[in-house]
Amino acid sequence: MISEQILQASLDQYTWPAPYELENEMPDGINLAFPNSNFFFFEGVNGGVVVEFLPENTGNSEITLTIQDALEALAPEVDTRGYDFFSISGPPSAETLQKGLDKCIHLIHTHLLPVVEGDFGWVESVVQKRIGK
Repeated sequence: MISEQILQASLDQYTWPAPYELENEMPDGINLAFPNSNFFFFEGVNGGVVVEFLPENTGNSEITLTIQDALEALAPEVDTRGYDFFSISGPPSAETLQKGLDKCIHLIHTHLLPVVEGDFGWVESVVQKRIGK
């Protein structure tokens, strides 16, 4: 199960552009709350790590948006098709969850710092693409 301790261990590997708090919302997940953005972490059905954005940040309550959506919009060089970097092979353990969290945190820090700072300008194009307009 994702815990504040293992998420904090992943976060501690980086310097962040803004202060953050971890908000325990278990059993649903853990919210990584920056002043202008939130990243909600939870375990997916396959034991992988899922990171969603809150509707209050995206301005969209109809479609759930994830870091994969943000990566496709802001870092198209990151191939998110055909490779599920959020999944974990084998039964979820503290070690495999830590690896999954490390991957997600690395992607956020490497490619999504504008989102950390509150830039959600990419949302409209992703929503339009999803609903086919």
